[in-house]
Amino acid sequence: MESCLAVEKEVDRVFSKFSGINDHARRVLSDLINQIQSLKDEYQNASEDHVLTNVQIDILKQNMAKTLPQLVEKTYSAVHRKQGMHDVAEELARESDITTEPHEKEPFTELNHILDRLKNKDLEPALAWATVHHDNLEAQNSSLEFMLHRLKFIELLQKGAAHQTDAICYARTHFRKFVHRHEKDIQTLMGMLLYVPNGINSSPYSCLLDTEMWIEIYELFIRDACQLLGVCVNSP
Repeated sequence: MESCLAVEKEVDRVFSKFSGINDHARRVLSDLINQIQSLKDEYQNASEDHVLTNVQIDILKQNMAKTLPQLVEKTYSAVHRKQGMHDVAEELARESDITTEPHEKEPFTELNHILDRLKNKDLEPALAWATVHHDNLEAQNSSLEFMLHRLKFIELLQKGAAHQTDAICYARTHFRKFVHRHEKDIQTLMGMLLYVPNGINSSPYSCLLDTEMWIEIYELFIRDACQLLGVCVNSP
């Protein structure tokens, strides 16, 4: 019983403490709101021909002196990043003590990751990116998304007859939306199915298995992704 009472007292003490903290926080917020409102009223009531005092001018100059060079350096860094010179942009940001916002670096980080995976013949990150940007890629008349699915389909066929059904299902799922632009290419891919049981390496379609396909898809991704993002086509 005594232990229960002790626990209740401790709980009451904690609640009381947090209640005091909340009251203090509300007072601070209230004071801050009043201060901001006062500044807002002062700004709105100021005349258009208001002349800054010498003290205000000095404060303004000091702030500009602190921020202007950094803004210039940040602009230069952004320009270099847009031009594909990511190493230069990073070095400039580091030397100028500029903090690059995550959203400014994220597209380039993602593209570098996708390109690294393509080098290892992993299509999944590139396919996911192309799916997300489908409408934009279509707007710029890009064949990137179709070419990625095409290569994925060929990969399935190369696994042999055991994966023929998977390849057919993949084609039904992903090729339908590209028929209006790539009908002949899709017909060619469907023709490959006839040779799967005996192996497509010795079929009339063996040219489609060339390792150059991976180089082409890598270069196509760089070109179209950079065009979509509005950056210079310069391999990261």
